[in-house]
Amino acid sequence: MNDDKKIIKTTKRIYPQIYSYILPDLPANEGWQKVGYTERKDVDSRILEQTKTAAVKLRYEKLWSASSFFLTQLTNSSMTKIFINIT
Repeated sequence: MNDDKKIIKTTKRIYPQIYSYILPDLPANEGWQKVGYTERKDVDSRILEQTKTAAVKLRYEKLWSASSFFLTQLTNSSMTKIFINIT
């Protein structure tokens, strides 16, 4: 009998998060903030992917983050995602 059974994961646990941060060292972006969504438990790891690339390492200040979920709504054959903050 062959013991090479493969287990296929058909689901993964997600942690819906919404977040906001600024880039204080970029004067051109003063007054702007990035608002994002991730399914990771650690928001900072996602922000680091966006601000720390091979050529640029930007300092960021996280303004807030919170758990969230979204509802999918079909309207006139188009899909709208509505993000809801759970606090």
